[in-house]
Amino acid sequence: MRPLLTFLATTAVTVQATTVSVDANKAIATVDRAKLLGINIAIYNNPADFAWAMTDGPLGDLRIGLVRMPGGSQSDRFYWNGNGVIESGKADPMKYKAPFWQVDYSAYKPGFCVDNLDWSKAETGIVQIDAKTMHEITAKHPTARNLVTVNAGTGTPAMAAEWVRWANIENGWNVKYWEIGNELNGEWEAGHIRPDGSKMTAEKYAEIFIEFAKAMKAVDPTIKIGGPSCDIRHHEDYFEPLLKLAGEHVDFLSLHFYSLRSSLAPEHELFQGLENLKPVTDRLDELVKKHQPARFGEIEYSITEWNSKLPKDQDAYRLFNGLWFASWIGEMIECGIDSATVWDMFSGDDNGHGMLVEQDGTYVPTGRTWGFWLWSHCMADTLVESSVDNNLLHVHATRDDDNLYVMIMNESRTESFPVELNLNGFKATGGTVTTLSSREYFRNPVTHRTEWNSGPSTEPWKVSNKVTIPPYCLKVYQLSTNPPRPAGTPPTEGVKNSPLPRRGGRSNATDGESPSLNFVLPNTGFGDLEVEGWVRAVNKGTTDPFAKDLGKVKLSADNGAIIEQIEPELSGATAKFILKPNGPGNVTVTAECDGLQTEQTIDFKPVEFEELIAWPFDEMPKASESRLVPTIGNGRLQIAFKNENVAPPNNHIFAIKEYPRSVPKERIGGIFFNVEVSKHWKPAGAKLQVVLQSHGAYWIPCGEISLVPAKEQVVRLEIPNEQFLRVMDQGFAVLFLLNSNEPVSGTLELDNLGFLLRPRIQS
Repeated sequence: MRPLLTFLATTAVTVQATTVSVDANKAIATVDRAKLLGINIAIYNNPADFAWAMTDGPLGDLRIGLVRMPGGSQSDRFYWNGNGVIESGKADPMKYKAPFWQVDYSAYKPGFCVDNLDWSKAETGIVQIDAKTMHEITAKHPTARNLVTVNAGTGTPAMAAEWVRWANIENGWNVKYWEIGNELNGEWEAGHIRPDGSKMTAEKYAEIFIEFAKAMKAVDPTIKIGGPSCDIRHHEDYFEPLLKLAGEHVDFLSLHFYSLRSSLAPEHELFQGLENLKPVTDRLDELVKKHQPARFGEIEYSITEWNSKLPKDQDAYRLFNGLWFASWIGEMIECGIDSATVWDMFSGDDNGHGMLVEQDGTYVPTGRTWGFWLWSHCMADTLVESSVDNNLLHVHATRDDDNLYVMIMNESRTESFPVELNLNGFKATGGTVTTLSSREYFRNPVTHRTEWNSGPSTEPWKVSNKVTIPPYCLKVYQLSTNPPRPAGTPPTEGVKNSPLPRRGGRSNATDGESPSLNFVLPNTGFGDLEVEGWVRAVNKGTTDPFAKDLGKVKLSADNGAIIEQIEPELSGATAKFILKPNGPGNVTVTAECDGLQTEQTIDFKPVEFEELIAWPFDEMPKASESRLVPTIGNGRLQIAFKNENVAPPNNHIFAIKEYPRSVPKERIGGIFFNVEVSKHWKPAGAKLQVVLQSHGAYWIPCGEISLVPAKEQVVRLEIPNEQFLRVMDQGFAVLFLLNSNEPVSGTLELDNLGFLLRPRIQS
């Protein structure tokens, strides 16, 4: 639960005790928490990886609820059954009767996908896990069941109804939740462009929803059907028409929720993202009460895709996501979410959204996994009232018949908070404390490897109303009582804490060892860029984390470099800092703590740009856009203006929305091109601005130039803000804007457009 009051520090020396109040007798909600611990699997994942993960692997250890299939946007191009169409891995073109393929549902064969725009093109290569295998593997997990997203983009109601029949009637998999399409509001989605050439609208989606719901429930009336499966914060226009026009057929509203869309937001904004859900569920409540008042409380809310961020970035596999995920799950329960499936299961070394990341030929848990683990093993199904008077602490409390569980997460990297627990009369005879900190999970940002990954550690705890929450960690206090339960406490319902295998619970840190210090720093860097560094306390002669906190760290650097200490103490066996060089040259960094010392020298290199022409304009670039009519002439891009108004938003004159594959995007440091305007160009004061776009930052201004008539100008624009360099690996577009207070006349020509590439990153 978010804080009720604002925390105030008393002095720089003492920290005022924070009060965490928990009332075990006041239940907020009772849920099957497994339904909040769902996950997505996709047809392009490896079936052996999926089977291992759900049984002997890390997900077999979790109280997984729903497993959504067949995988986001693939759902709207996926024919779940290929019988009668696919033979020897190829589609029989005679079985295509525009706009649909004619499947023989008398038997089952693995399915296929169609092209987003040309539905007559079928491919089987992307389907690594077929529908039958997905259902079978899911069914082997002790708590997991499937949620199916049917193909409402390029498929038919009959296709969906046959899936219901085959899964529930023929095979007995008892799939309860069925979702109609995925993000059909989006132009990127197969089926957004309808067979008649029109675009999907909210009203059309509602019509499609009704057709699918009727066909599917005619086969199995016990199933629950939901939609519209999109982001309500940006596409609320799909939710209200669905409830208004098709509300009687809606059993659950499915939404997607990626808390933040920027890779450059400071960390405190990331944690503030935990507050973003409540306004959404409040709005859903308003819409249901307005259009389906008799069914308020009956229509469920399901977040079928979610994660802390939309972009893939450097935070993906860090401890941050373990802390954030654990708190977010509590927020979902508190806000009335009935079920949720995180996006997604597997990732490579691409900073993806996966619960598991590839390493050394297998998949290892990420911090996200440990957030799920805590709710699987250390929390219960009944959320009870809790509050905290500190805006850097996040608290959720649950209980079962004999235990109270209090989860406290500290987002601060600098402050350790003494906490007084006000349990409102709850009496405990014993307890444990479970901790998730960097001592239990640490991802090395230099080697991009997870080096400490024991999972949350659990120790006996002598119950007390005074505890301390160290910086940047999470603790769950389990308080046990013997029957009878405290007076007035009703028995809880839902899933009990039945045993599951516990693969976490023991840290690599052991007592009785001698500590030493080491650095996590690159050996080289660039003289114009700061670098992230860490000091770690390890057992001497090993790389295992030291079991005790060593206190304050003193850091220093030579050669004019500056150190910004993000974490001043070795809490959780690590302390983060930022090193800012004073240009090229060697910098030696020294760390001292508790009589220990270590140092490392970094060679900061000068930056020399390499030029790479991406678009010579011998033809019109692919994925280019313009509100005008650009042409190619004399090996140049030409745009003619005839007294054109270029006041915003009409100042966007040309865009290229896709980079060539040959461009090493992670090295982009700027842009260059030749530009010339005609002799009679007007007005003289017009300026050309260039903006890059990235999925991590949608507006990266590179600069602007004043246009000079009848003069070819050679332009080189470096990205001025070094923060943007961190997200260029997700770059996708170049925009040209023409800024003028007066109408523009004349011709503008562009040539040899390309990127300034920074030197290759060295380890």
